[in-house]
Amino acid sequence: MLKAWQAFDRFEGRSSLASWLYRIATNIGLMSLRRRARARRVFPDDLRHSTVRMPTHGPATTEIPWIEPLPDWLFKNVRDESPGPNVQYERRETVHLAFIAASQQLPPRQRAVLLLCDVLGWSASETAEALRMSVPAVNSALQRARGTMSRGLSVEEVKSNASAEHRSTARRYAEAWENTDMKALLSLLSKEATLVMPPFNEWYHGPAAIGVFLSWFFCGSWNDGVPAGFRLLPIGANGQLAFAGYVRLRPGTKFQARSVHVLTFRRKKLARISIFIGPKFIGRFNLPPELDAP
Repeated sequence: MLKAWQAFDRFEGRSSLASWLYRIATNIGLMSLRRRARARRVFPDDLRHSTVRMPTHGPATTEIPWIEPLPDWLFKNVRDESPGPNVQYERRETVHLAFIAASQQLPPRQRAVLLLCDVLGWSASETAEALRMSVPAVNSALQRARGTMSRGLSVEEVKSNASAEHRSTARRYAEAWENTDMKALLSLLSKEATLVMPPFNEWYHGPAAIGVFLSWFFCGSWNDGVPAGFRLLPIGANGQLAFAGYVRLRPGTKFQARSVHVLTFRRKKLARISIFIGPKFIGRFNLPPELDAP
């Protein structure tokens, strides 16, 4: 915004104000990525293999640039002025965690071309002008980016999660957590389900490994005592069904904000559970840090 303010007297109105701002923001972003050796945002499964070990310490102490959840309300009032006929991904799909994670595999310039062309609907000539590239170079970068995305992203992971079946599964997921019903939770998982918990490095693959972790978690080994209860409030995050997670450590106390659960589906089952640990995430969804007992 500072760059735009400083350059506003040079805005000639040949494009929309939104396009002009996107151009400034994109180039500043690319310069920032070039300066940072570790510019890619990641999930725990990008860094290491899955494990059956339980976390024995706190979250990773290194400053890892984790992918984080975004509230759906941030996107409700965003107007797509020129989607164009060649848009490959619906706007809601491009904020899904699977899309964000896959896009991080792209080199910065390919990522910029993909977002400008396939998300914002810019033409190759508009994108070339913004990025100071030739039109053939833009088309080549876009083709390579689409190829990488098609290998790292399945249709099932980005399609809308708002079906009645998915909402029913999400409700049963919340009920299972609140009842600490591990059997019910495991029944909702696909055979290849994963559980990730940024900022913890540990992650779990498959119902058996996830079940071992949940048994450890529900028995309170992580807190030297069995939790007195959980509450999950439905929210929307990254265009996906999600919950704000609260935990009560002792009877008679309030529920404390603890996490955000984002659910990814494959057909009728849960393919991925992304639990973002930390009360800071709850505040992004305009929810209180504490809840009274029902």
